[in-house]
Amino acid sequence: MRRKRALIASAMVVVLGVVSVGTAIGVSLARTAPSWWVDVDKESQRNIDLSNQVQNGTLTHITADRGTLIGGSVEWPVMMTDEAANAWLNIGLPDWFSKISGGMPWPESVTQIQIVFDSGTVRIGVRALTETGSRIYSCAIVPELRDDGSLWMKAKTVSMGKLTLPASWVLRGADTSAASYIPEQLRGTAQAEALFEKLTGQLPLFELAEVDLSDGRVVRLTDLRVRDGTVIALCVTRNQAE
Repeated sequence: MRRKRALIASAMVVVLGVVSVGTAIGVSLARTAPSWWVDVDKESQRNIDLSNQVQNGTLTHITADRGTLIGGSVEWPVMMTDEAANAWLNIGLPDWFSKISGGMPWPESVTQIQIVFDSGTVRIGVRALTETGSRIYSCAIVPELRDDGSLWMKAKTVSMGKLTLPASWVLRGADTSAASYIPEQLRGTAQAEALFEKLTGQLPLFELAEVDLSDGRVVRLTDLRVRDGTVIALCVTRNQAE
């Protein structure tokens, strides 16, 4: 009996040791930036120029009078590197945020945004300020453009620093997860509530991936290809009547 108790006690010590080590490793990983993360220098002239090119180039591509070149609908490609995307996300997006969010100010807790295009997967992350310091929250998303024109962005994994878990584990309880993964200024908003439904694949990011130009023309996304460091989108400009 004493030997059994000694064995049980020894086993408990080993288990507790493993749990303690695992917890320490988890905390360390959660505080460490993932290998793909590189903060954007918002004061760099190169990044400012890239941000302006993305913003101006996007508007130019979308509004170009392509129909007159062929006499009808025409498919056209647009390519963007993750370097250019990150420049705009960190320099241009904060100024646009209040316009696209109905007047909501940019959340002060979000200090950096990162996006990486990686062979069919899009990695999106934010560096957010918390009570215990800054943390990097990210997720790996697999974009899918379906035949009905809807664009889906289901998360494959969710990470805090280098600590990565299956998205289904983290996003299963949306209300609980929101308290940890959504900046305080955004909690309780309709956008935040819909975010989890879109990341879990319950709702599409867009029911129809198209933009109405308000001049009788529509630009629709027809294909999306994610390569290493680059995303290529194929679009069609057509008249609404067609």
